[in-house]
Amino acid sequence: MVLRSSVATDENDLLMIVNGDDGTIAVFSMLRSQNVIAPSEYDTDGDFIDISVDLTTIYTVIKRNINGSDVYYVETFDDELLTDCAVTGGAAASGSASHLIGEEVNLLLDGAVQDNETVPGGGTVTFPRSSASSYEIGLPFTVQAVTMPVDLKLNTGTRIGFKKRIVEVNALLYETQHLKINNILIPIRTLDTVNILDNPVPEFTGTKTLYGILGYSQEAKITVSQDIPAKLTLLGLEYKVATHQGT
Repeated sequence: MVLRSSVATDENDLLMIVNGDDGTIAVFSMLRSQNVIAPSEYDTDGDFIDISVDLTTIYTVIKRNINGSDVYYVETFDDELLTDCAVTGGAAASGSASHLIGEEVNLLLDGAVQDNETVPGGGTVTFPRSSASSYEIGLPFTVQAVTMPVDLKLNTGTRIGFKKRIVEVNALLYETQHLKINNILIPIRTLDTVNILDNPVPEFTGTKTLYGILGYSQEAKITVSQDIPAKLTLLGLEYKVATHQGT
C-alpha cells in the first residue's frame, strides 16, 4: 500500500492498495479539502505484485505470462502512453517488442490507431506503414466508469422507487479522441480537408451531447467506456432524467 501525494493544486492524493487475491490495485482518489474519496480498480494482463512511489513516479512489479512463461517486470505509470507494458520510438518501419512475444498488442503510428498485431517469435512487429514521427506498441486495456444511481429530489419527494430513463447526457471533455456513453460511440472526428481518415482523431475540448438513450430502470446509471488506445479526459457529466411523473 502506498500514497502518491499531490504536488500541485490541480492534483489529488492517490492511495493504492495491491489486492493479493486477484492481482488488481484498489485506487482511492482523495481530495480531502472537499471530502471526496473516489474508488476505482486497476487491472492488467497479468497480476500486480507490488507497488511503490518515488515522489511523483509510481512503480509496480507485475507478473505476466509471456510466451508460456511467467516473467516479472518493473513498470511505471506514464500519462503520455495509451497502452500497458509499452515500447515507443520515432520514424520506423518496424519496432521491437521482444518482451511481449506471442501477445496481441495495440499499435499506434503517428498517433493513429492501427489494427491489433500479434508479436512474432522474433519480437519485431512490422508496421502496415512506416511511422513518420512516432509509434507505440503495448498491451490493450479498457476503461469504464459508472455513475452512482440517480436520486431525484423533487418538491413532491424523492424518486428512488420509480423507474427512470436518462434522456440526455452532456459530457464535458478535454483533449479527447474517443468516448462511449452507455455503449454508444460519441462522434469526435469531423471530416473535412484537415481531418482525413489517415490522420489521428483530433483532440476535442468542449461538450458532446447524446440524446435518445433508451431503457427505463430504477437506478438509471450512466456508463462511460473506451476500448481503443486513444486520449480521454472526462471533466464531468450533466444529464436529464425522465420518470413516469415528469422530467
